[in-house]
Amino acid sequence: DEFLGRFKEVYKSLKGKVFGEVLTQATHIAEYISENLYRPFSAEQRYIEERLNEIKRQTKKSISDISAWLDIFIFIKKYNFANVRNELFGYIYENYLKELYEDKNKGQYFTDPVVVEFMLDEIGYTTDEIKKRIKEKPNNPDISIMDPACGSGTFLYSAAKRIIDAVYKGDEKTAKQAENLISENVFGLDIAVFPLYLAEMGILMKMLDLIVTEKYNNPMEKKIKLFKTDDSIAEFVDMMHSISEKDGQKEMFVGYRLEVSKFMRDEENLTEMKVSMRPPRRRFDFVIGNPPYVGLNACYKENIPFATLMRHKNSD
Repeated sequence: DEFLGRFKEVYKSLKGKVFGEVLTQATHIAEYISENLYRPFSAEQRYIEERLNEIKRQTKKSISDISAWLDIFIFIKKYNFANVRNELFGYIYENYLKELYEDKNKGQYFTDPVVVEFMLDEIGYTTDEIKKRIKEKPNNPDISIMDPACGSGTFLYSAAKRIIDAVYKGDEKTAKQAENLISENVFGLDIAVFPLYLAEMGILMKMLDLIVTEKYNNPMEKKIKLFKTDDSIAEFVDMMHSISEKDGQKEMFVGYRLEVSKFMRDEENLTEMKVSMRPPRRRFDFVIGNPPYVGLNACYKENIPFATLMRHKNSD
């Protein structure tokens, strides 16, 4: 009922172009999430409030100022609240988000859900395969998946849904098992902080059936493993030069180059996450993504780390 009321207010505000009210509703939803669904989210409240206040102080607000917040409502729709009318979200997406996603100048690349499901199938990240790997190694299954340019998390929350489908049987025990598997095996990198919040929200929305039921409330205690990086491709290249194949890709999360502190403001969560990347398993079993396609010359001009590595290699 609370969410339904919030969504109706968002719809009403968009129709009347009262964009400031959309931000107010986003604040209320963030508060509810940190209290009842995702405990680590409370550490991000200050950042969210700062962003909202910056926009609210603007004399004139436009749809582009609140587009990222509308993404949150779209992700919540993916939970399929029974009382929320589909046409309400269709209106939001078709009239306010679709063009923004297609605006290449903004660097936003939206991967169609049908394509996402196809690509996950193609790499073998299927529900049946996940079940098989969990059965083979129940304590440490080889189901880790990584998106090195995750953006708002389209691939990651779809992967999380497949883990849920493979494990969850409607009871609290398997709900906790699915939560732990997602927390330990779903990884994302991006060069921008804010899309990581949206990715985090998207994964969380896929997990709501595990967290809130009529029988129990089982909030997520651990931070979802999403990281900010200057250049995720360069991180991989550096890692490959500095450690052996046996050590694997996960070693890069233990190092200092990833700017996890910019996205993870809770020191306890940061420490726990670094510890979780230590042996015996430091590799990704699956890597997937739809990275932004940018010309190499443009990367040279902007001194992108990966382009710098390529230039040095070509000059040798």
